[in-house]
Amino acid sequence: MEEGSESKEIAQDFVNIDVNSIEKSEPRTVGAEHLMLQMTEQLKLSQKLHPLGVSEKDISIALGAIIARTVAPESERSIYTWLSNSSGLKELLDIDFKKSSLINSIRLVISF
Repeated sequence: MEEGSESKEIAQDFVNIDVNSIEKSEPRTVGAEHLMLQMTEQLKLSQKLHPLGVSEKDISIALGAIIARTVAPESERSIYTWLSNSSGLKELLDIDFKKSSLINSIRLVISF
């Protein structure tokens, strides 16, 4: 392979983006959430909740609330706001926290 063709291949991997042309952006945190989700998987929390009759949706809500309390918010009310607006955890758990009841989420976590 010639040296000139190698640099052309590398150049094709790059794309110029005009940052002023971005119309909508919803930045969310995901690093700490991903780390904590991996920890819950190592602890097999989901598998431990299934035999108790907890639904998949409630398991996701519980994991979200547990991870939220670990990563950021200071209060139960801030859990909902953080999960709905700031965190990328909803994408990792595939659940829309905005459609979940705040009170039910808190009661579910407290019951564990």
